[in-house]
Amino acid sequence: MTEKSSRWRRALFLLLLVFVGGVALIAVSIGLEINERRKMIRGESGPFDVAEADIDGLHLRLERYLDHLFLAEFRRTLTVTAKRRAPVVFEMDQDTGGMQRIAVCKTGDGRILLSDRIFNYLIDPDGSVHGRVAVSAVEVSPDGTTKPFMTPEVEPVCVTKLGTFDKGLGPRGKYGFQPER
Repeated sequence: MTEKSSRWRRALFLLLLVFVGGVALIAVSIGLEINERRKMIRGESGPFDVAEADIDGLHLRLERYLDHLFLAEFRRTLTVTAKRRAPVVFEMDQDTGGMQRIAVCKTGDGRILLSDRIFNYLIDPDGSVHGRVAVSAVEVSPDGTTKPFMTPEVEPVCVTKLGTFDKGLGPRGKYGFQPER
């Protein structure tokens, strides 16, 4: 064996060693990330983020839990605490797409209305929460006829805009409550 081919083999071996080490490092990093996301999905590592607001004597706490390994889908839990009452925990509908904006306003009868793209949530002064459907859906049968699957309920009128649960302004804007200006 010549000295030149021996150097070539050593260089090739070192290059292969660096490549395999790099691939192993990337695989371990991906595995750790997937494991962390699985913990988040199961709720073992707490909520993905929390947004809180105090409105008209009610404390609103919106928790979002990661619901998919790779997509921005979140389970949402709304906890409403009224003075001298036990907290009311309400499972909101899933936030598909992530960072879904929720408008917050006051209705004419003094209730708080939370509205996203699809659903409305009414909060009574005592802290109880009621989910309401805000969209229509139809079922199409094989013969081409349709029948209503979901019909919207009458949406309460927003009298006073109070703010939104939304992504903040700026490069590091966190999801949270932003009062109306």
